[in-house]
Amino acid sequence: MLCKPKSRRRKRRDDADDDEDESNEAFADVIQQSVGGFGRWQLQTFALLCLIGLPNTWTEMSISLLGHSPEFWCKPPESYQNMSATQWKSLISLTAENSHKGSSGSCMILDILNENVTSLIPCEWGYEYNREYVKSNMITEWDFVCDRQYLVYIFRALTMVSLSLGGFVFGFAADRFGRSRALLLAIICRSIFGIVSTAARDFHLFFFLRFCLAFFDRGALIIGLVMCVELVAGKWKTIIPILYELPLAFGLIIMSIMTNFIRDWRIAQAALYFMSAICIICHRIVPESPKWLLTVGRDAEASKILEKAGELNGVDPMVVRSMVESFCVFSEDQRTPNFTALCTNTYLRKRLALGCLNGLIIFTVMYGQSQHFGELSSNPYLNICLQGVLALIGIMLSCILVVVLNRKLAIMIASGCCGVFTLALLAIPRDMHQVRGAIGGIAFVASIVCIAPIQPLVAELFPTVIRNSGYGIFSIFMSIGALIAPSIISIGDVVWYLPLVILGVISLMEAVIIVFLPENPKQALPQTVEEIEMYSFV
Repeated sequence: MLCKPKSRRRKRRDDADDDEDESNEAFADVIQQSVGGFGRWQLQTFALLCLIGLPNTWTEMSISLLGHSPEFWCKPPESYQNMSATQWKSLISLTAENSHKGSSGSCMILDILNENVTSLIPCEWGYEYNREYVKSNMITEWDFVCDRQYLVYIFRALTMVSLSLGGFVFGFAADRFGRSRALLLAIICRSIFGIVSTAARDFHLFFFLRFCLAFFDRGALIIGLVMCVELVAGKWKTIIPILYELPLAFGLIIMSIMTNFIRDWRIAQAALYFMSAICIICHRIVPESPKWLLTVGRDAEASKILEKAGELNGVDPMVVRSMVESFCVFSEDQRTPNFTALCTNTYLRKRLALGCLNGLIIFTVMYGQSQHFGELSSNPYLNICLQGVLALIGIMLSCILVVVLNRKLAIMIASGCCGVFTLALLAIPRDMHQVRGAIGGIAFVASIVCIAPIQPLVAELFPTVIRNSGYGIFSIFMSIGALIAPSIISIGDVVWYLPLVILGVISLMEAVIIVFLPENPKQALPQTVEEIEMYSFV
């Protein structure tokens, strides 16, 4: 049986094509009908979810700091230790024709201890680093340069793989055991592994602990966003989930400021994840999703939560209770999460494929723009702070466009602008850094405008009973985009303009592909797979 007021007749699919309003009635929203689409209860819960979501960018974006490679050169042997760094760099620059990091000049040095030998030898005495911006990180601690530089790429790849696994596993866990329980496990483990990883002295152990950290971090991210989607109703379900992205931008700014003042990377990371531990307190006040409780048949718990919500929103608890009781009870088959339906059900399979394709393109472009924009300055803290500020602008602009237009049109316009401004960089001389920086910043903002609405839009494509599972699979393609982007940018070392062409073209492609993604902002969220089958148009 569909989740709708009992007094309403069950509606057949062929009637839905003729009457959208009746279809909207069939998807009656328990939140809207009982406590209202948005009120004090939703505001309070949303604020707590935002605090919990504040650290969600630290694990992923801290790679830019932990893996930032400063200028380095061969460390002098003991007989040259009395020379200043300037004198030594001048000597090896003249003798070894030192160039940028990663070249033979930085990784090799003339055998200066044997004046008769003119051959180059590896930096057998180690490396020294320019610590103007970065006092320490995993590069300087474990010498991840030259023949060990590949370890940075392994670290990045492991992080993205772990994020993908975390989204996948926690998506299913949240649908099976509840949003609140899964979220609590994620934020507790996120704090533990975040703090413990800072004490690792062996990079193998550090990689493992960060792998675990990323796994739980992605779980907290996807569950928090889905809870925001299920928290509100009506016009607010297109606005509030977008505003949930604001803590991610503020998180970048906070991380850049803290790590700029605390230059020791271990202390800085520990301080960040001690802040993350405070989220455990916030979780105790966040209620379980009433929509999920109703879907799995725990009506009494849902009614209790909504009655308290009604008190905060100024609605008589008795009215709330009677309204909740008027909604139907699901059958045992409908309550059980049917994870295989994501692949076997025609409508869900199409939605999943379209959502993942759009997510892959949008996140590839966003991460590519982020990395390209980050190359404009050698100060990694400034880069991350600027990206956080621009992300705030992009999220607010996205919210305005969604209210004035709709989410699909907002993504379409932003993708087109991102592609145009990215391709425009091809016509700007490479020595005009300020102009290129401004245009690159606009392209980055446009990519953020796409990121903000696509996530809740995709989450709404799936019924409540398997919503986290569908969104968890979507998050895998978010991480794939993050893996692809550095490879695209690295092509610029061979052909400088090719990354801009690729990012620009796929951005313009996204402006067309987004058209095929279904959206009905006036329609309440589907609760079961049966509702998708009966009222789905895609």
